[in-house]
Amino acid sequence: GGHGNVASYGGTIVKLEDKPSQFDVEVEFYKKAAETHDPLERFMPHLIRVNEYTSPRELTLSDATLLCSDNPDAVSLMDVKLGVRSFRSDAANKPEPSYYNKYASFVLNLVPSRASQVWESMPGVGSRDGPKSLALGKLGKRDYLTFR
Repeated sequence: GGHGNVASYGGTIVKLEDKPSQFDVEVEFYKKAAETHDPLERFMPHLIRVNEYTSPRELTLSDATLLCSDNPDAVSLMDVKLGVRSFRSDAANKPEPSYYNKYASFVLNLVPSRASQVWESMPGVGSRDGPKSLALGKLGKRDYLTFR
């Protein structure tokens, strides 16, 4: 959802439930991250608590910007979404002009031979010319995200 459901309070971030299923997935992600002690954990918010008794429910996290800089206002955060629906091999990958357009603007910044190398190395593509839909000015979401 939008970011109207997120607020910062003195070193914590409080995120209000937007969609129940997504909220549950996010809570589970932070719980698993804390259990695994992944090196990435030191750069991400830590789960402080989940309030199941409010409506909407509240997820309270540490403010990770405080870990990154003496000047947290200068930190830029990226909202990473590596969704199961985008990257699973059975995810929809319908070629569309919008993903081709994003690809076309991105590929301009690459060394000319790099795009061919990436396409050839991608499972399910394996051709230096990319997927067949590329020649038609279309690209599937999964192919675009995997290429990036």
